[in-house]
Amino acid sequence: MKKILTLTPVKWLICFIVHKYCLFVFYTSKIHYQNIEYLKKITDQNDPIILAFWHGRLLFMPLLGKSTLRKNVYSVVSRHGDGALIVPVLKMFGLKLIRGSTNRSNSHEKGAKDRGGGSVLKESISVLKQGKIIAYTPDGPKGPKYEINETSMLNIAGKTEAKIIPLTVSSSKAYFINSWDNFMVPLPFGTILFTVGEALTIEKNASQDILENSRKILQTRLNTITSEADKGISAKI
Repeated sequence: MKKILTLTPVKWLICFIVHKYCLFVFYTSKIHYQNIEYLKKITDQNDPIILAFWHGRLLFMPLLGKSTLRKNVYSVVSRHGDGALIVPVLKMFGLKLIRGSTNRSNSHEKGAKDRGGGSVLKESISVLKQGKIIAYTPDGPKGPKYEINETSMLNIAGKTEAKIIPLTVSSSKAYFINSWDNFMVPLPFGTILFTVGEALTIEKNASQDILENSRKILQTRLNTITSEADKGISAKI
């Protein structure tokens, strides 16, 4: 079975089904947006933007961009097997890709690891300096869940003066996969709520103390809007 799933035609078919399923759920659900005008106001400018959301909520994030953003969005996708599987889905949604993920540092509990972070850093800075948008899952590709465990994304924001905008999505009808990120799969005929949090900016040449404080602030904002969206979705039904 594993060998069959690695075949290119099979992977493409799975991704095609996932893409069409997402569209089906989106168009059969009641869609609500919280603070969406704030997001549009920022992204309609020519400033570089980083969209940050948790890995477990990424499935429907391309639909937020498709329905509200006028610019092309670049998504940072890991070279891990899960990342390779989702690449065709993201392309079907019209996203451009930056392959690799930020390197794990020596301070990480599992030690340092090169995930192609060098190339991601260079390409991300180049894209952002053109005034474009990049999407990150700062707890991906393997967690821990709901934790930003390094500051590479914040360094990129500082070097480009990009605004980091926390996002989340919740659904009144959803299946949660028993995975490290508790991956959410919205179901049809429910209510879906997209929520935008307050943007965060990082000053150039920020010290490690400032980066660490910014990491904590962004993590708190992401967790707060996710918790509030999960609680508030019941009020939208």
